[in-house]
Amino acid sequence: MPEIGTRNVREYEAPRNEEEEAVCKAFSEILNVEKVGIKDGFFELGGDSIKAIRMISALRNAGYAVTVKDIMTGRTVEKIALSLVSGTGEKKYEQGEVTGRVEPTPIIKDFGEWKLSKPEHFNQAMMFTVDGTDNNIIHQAVEELAKHHDVLRAVYRNNGLEILPIRDSKLCDFYEFDYSSENDKHTAVADKCTEIQGSIDLINGPLVKIAVFELGDTKQMMFCIHHLAVDGVSWRILGEDFYTAVRQIKAGEKVSLPEKTASFIEWSRKLNEYGAKLTDKERDYWKKVEAEIAEGGIHGEYPEEKPGAAVMKLSKEITENLLTKSLNAYGAKIDEILIAGLARAVGRITGQKKLAIKLEGHGREEIHEPISTDRTVGWFTNVYAVCVECTEDDDAAVINAKDTIRGVPEKGMGYGFAVHEATPDICFNYLGDFSGSSTSYTGEYSTGDICSRENRTDDKITVNGQIREGELEFLIMSQYKEYGQGFIEKIKDEFTKAMTELSEFCATGGKDKRTRSDLRDKDLDNEELDILNTMFS
Repeated sequence: MPEIGTRNVREYEAPRNEEEEAVCKAFSEILNVEKVGIKDGFFELGGDSIKAIRMISALRNAGYAVTVKDIMTGRTVEKIALSLVSGTGEKKYEQGEVTGRVEPTPIIKDFGEWKLSKPEHFNQAMMFTVDGTDNNIIHQAVEELAKHHDVLRAVYRNNGLEILPIRDSKLCDFYEFDYSSENDKHTAVADKCTEIQGSIDLINGPLVKIAVFELGDTKQMMFCIHHLAVDGVSWRILGEDFYTAVRQIKAGEKVSLPEKTASFIEWSRKLNEYGAKLTDKERDYWKKVEAEIAEGGIHGEYPEEKPGAAVMKLSKEITENLLTKSLNAYGAKIDEILIAGLARAVGRITGQKKLAIKLEGHGREEIHEPISTDRTVGWFTNVYAVCVECTEDDDAAVINAKDTIRGVPEKGMGYGFAVHEATPDICFNYLGDFSGSSTSYTGEYSTGDICSRENRTDDKITVNGQIREGELEFLIMSQYKEYGQGFIEKIKDEFTKAMTELSEFCATGGKDKRTRSDLRDKDLDNEELDILNTMFS
């Protein structure tokens, strides 16, 4: 179990009813905080949109229905509890086997259009600790997951996903290795994982590969899934379900996992309905963004013999400030502070005034019709472009990043359905907080190369980050030689400096004024807002 922290600093006020008790318990479970009172805030305790999705599942298990919007706008236990409704009236989704063709979503279309050299080697993978668990139990548990989470039985044929019936699916490929006598166990594990990850058969399946390694002092399981069938939020679901299944099998019980939410097939259909209803106003917005992307491209080229890669890691103190005190800076969220810092870093290197960034969102947003996906596994990622200012002024940097991101219509869900030819040079993805998890993208043993080194997407530079054991870490990589190791190292160094500065800015507090994105009248300019803030402060 993860270590339970004590982040809350407000005077404790106990829950007064069943609804508040349920929300306090969900806060404690998801945010790793031992004692939660009704005045405690979701964001102040380290919440984000991905954790809000997990909150929905936790509260459903307690018999209540709630939306991400309820959590994000309610913020405190007291106010979120008022939004809870009895789960008895919540829509029920198909609990049996779901099969058939997935309607192409924007991200799955992108995958086909990238024309990857090795499309079969484009995965996500996690290492699970499975000490003391028999391999037959591990194998059975994974097969139960593939039966329950239908998209894990998908194959990729004719540029589309098709979910096979259980009887026609291999469910998973399962490998066992005893490396307890290997001299260099880490290299042996990484090399074997890379070999296995490159062997997925997209047409016939399965898209799931499992490799169990006996290593003497520990036993590790690589859980690899082709990216077409999984994303960051999905891993949280799969991690919980895997250990639940193992525990039930060990106890001689029938595997019983939490109820399914909407199938990925149903989601794909609803998402395409949403795209067909895209308004002219939203299409015009994305045309305007398209025109800004050229100005926000990375100025200059920094070629070397090969692309570069570097890891940026922030201390626990800085990470804690960003997680729990970002609201002190004009009510900003951690991802908005991160984007302000990245823009500052690039601006310092190139001298440019604006930076275009392709953002990857978790994609499980509210669309034209209510649909629950918090327990659905699949590749939901949505991407969209923003253009933010590169500025040394802390106030201006945070306000601009916050208002730019919150000004994006429908959280970017329509971007993939609009016409856009230019794309930003940098792609940014903050995966959230994995602290306390029994699984990891990075750990003592590597899962090998999740993507073939021959593959190239249209992203020149990727910046992917997560919080692991209380520390924020980003992997910064270029895919092309015009941005070599030296340039990537500069981004790492300047990004670290910028985030240290903005963390201190958040920690000082006192920046509680409202900005444009907090008000309904989006036509107000910053000067008018300053006047209003002065009048009502």
